[in-house]
Amino acid sequence: LHGKLMEIVGVVGNVESRAINEDKIRPYFYVPIGQECWTMMTLLFKTNSDPMKLAEAARGAVWEVNPNQPILRIQTMDQVVADSVSVQRFCMRIMVIMALVALVLAAIGIYGVVAYSVSERTHEIGIRMALGAQTTDVIRMMLKKGLWFTGIGVAIGLALAFFGAKLMTVMVYEMNALDPAAFIVVPLVLLFVSTLACYLPARRAARVDPMTALRYE
Repeated sequence: LHGKLMEIVGVVGNVESRAINEDKIRPYFYVPIGQECWTMMTLLFKTNSDPMKLAEAARGAVWEVNPNQPILRIQTMDQVVADSVSVQRFCMRIMVIMALVALVLAAIGIYGVVAYSVSERTHEIGIRMALGAQTTDVIRMMLKKGLWFTGIGVAIGLALAFFGAKLMTVMVYEMNALDPAAFIVVPLVLLFVSTLACYLPARRAARVDPMTALRYE
């Protein structure tokens, strides 16, 4: 080390010393503090009680050794972990907000497409109802159009999410790339929102008076 011979006295296990979401284990070695002293040090205390209750005792123990030693901050390990991934969590919150906005815009778009289709097919709907079509038949016909596009979108989204989730594991600590909740709940929410967006204009179409619809131009 720096031109000096060092004796290896033991080998320790791997530690994540830089970032908890870092996959690559970097090589490290430990030296006695009397031989290589760093300008900054970190002391770790392990306790079974509230760690912040030891804050004053920790300060006192340090100042007993050196009363002039400044102490920058005292944190729990949970706070240290939270600080280390704060940027990633902020990015994830932004992505969630953008996803919610996209969901709302998609629902509005589906509603607009189905509503436009209802207005264009009013005459057809009137003929169908005059020939004996039931309200449920009309609703089913209009729902099929909107849910068809939703089904295609969900299928493509699941495929992209499968590959995108693996990339997200690099950004978010302890993230399960194949979380069943995400791959089941999210598509169900999308289907529910799209069904609701399709149902409203479909219900309006089912209430069309056949005689009025037959005169529609």
